Amino acid sequence: MGNITVVHKGAQDIISNGRYIELCDTIGAPRRCGGQGDLLAGALATFLHWSMVHGPGGLPPPGPTVTAAWGACRLARGCALQSYNQNGRSSTTTDLINQIHSEFARLFENETYL
Repeated sequence: MGNITVVHKGAQDIISNGRYIELCDTIGAPRRCGGQGDLLAGALATFLHWSMVHGPGGLPPPGPTVTAAWGACRLARGCALQSYNQNGRSSTTTDLINQIHSEFARLFENETYL
């Protein structure tokens, strides 16, 4: 189809731009709530923007779209798990959103990437 990147959500997220495939199989929450896709879409848009303006030469393979998609999937899974750990099966999307700051900091603002 040319110039697209696909994110296939599931037990493990499969991300591909047709040339590269990345898997995001980090544990998420055992409960899904409505709105998680909205959180993922917002994170993906933000990460894609950051990846596209990375600077001269861009990002090495797999490139900005796959990198952004993996980061967004990882963040969404982490937020869901943290929310589930705090709220159990009563987790809502608002609870996931409340985890964005701490989960982003844990994942991306230190030297240990999980």
